[in-house]
Amino acid sequence: SNSLNSINRKLFYKKNFFEKIYFSYHNQRLSDYLSDFFIFDSNLKIIFPLISKGGVMEINLIDSIDPFLEGIVLSVKPPEKTWKTISYLSGGEKTLSSLAVVFSIQELKSSSWYLLDEIDAALDFRNVTKLSTYLMLHSNNSQILIVSLRNNILANSNHILGIYKNFGETKLVSFQNSKN
Repeated sequence: SNSLNSINRKLFYKKNFFEKIYFSYHNQRLSDYLSDFFIFDSNLKIIFPLISKGGVMEINLIDSIDPFLEGIVLSVKPPEKTWKTISYLSGGEKTLSSLAVVFSIQELKSSSWYLLDEIDAALDFRNVTKLSTYLMLHSNNSQILIVSLRNNILANSNHILGIYKNFGETKLVSFQNSKN
């Protein structure tokens, strides 16, 4: 009976020890997540209007008490339209919203380079121009590689590589943009 009580006591102390470690880790993780979440939300509120002709975008926690359980909701108000969730946006609006998320993450935790493949395909001329200007102004800390066929993206590029086929042979042309 004494040995059984001794084992129960040891198990009780070990359980308490591991619970303290778990709650300490959980609280640190929650603190880090919420800190980054609010910075990310601030970035979205700055970046989305810059690339969307004045729209508004925000991120909300579904469960603010334990955000790891339910996730988040991105809400977007395109210029001169009502608030919508991402699934109800047009192709161009989804593109701009997705790019605002990427650029907001980049502001939070930057990368040294990005590869963006035809991000301008669903955008009109005015939005492509705004996006191109944004990318040019924010390319100081990262190298941005863009696959595009749009002249207004290419016009703000520092360097342009063209790849084409001629009689079954792949050719490469390179241009340094003298404007930048």
